[in-house]
Amino acid sequence: MGTLTILLRSGTMTNQDPDVTYGLAKAAIDKGHKVNLFLYDEGITTVIKGQDPKGFPVAGEQIEELIKLGANVPCCKTCAIARGIPEDLFVEGAKMDSISYALCDYFKESDRLITF
Repeated sequence: MGTLTILLRSGTMTNQDPDVTYGLAKAAIDKGHKVNLFLYDEGITTVIKGQDPKGFPVAGEQIEELIKLGANVPCCKTCAIARGIPEDLFVEGAKMDSISYALCDYFKESDRLITF
């Protein structure tokens, strides 16, 4: 099967992009594809554990589920540092990574790239 990389730039409770991203990533995993979900810009806020939004799905719980299903969830280190979000606030399995090098590698290995 192929590899799908999703670049999520929308944050928690900004719009429905994180929820659509979850549905797309889960469907790809269910069909046997490898999924990289790179969190960039405000997308970094989706991995903060302990959020309890009213009227929105809990993005952190969705991302934890994707990780348990085998998704790779790297997060832009620069974006996290700029927003004062340390890695110990991330849901289990999400990790900081480099936008300069790692993201380019994900692009190269992917059969498809989608940006939200």
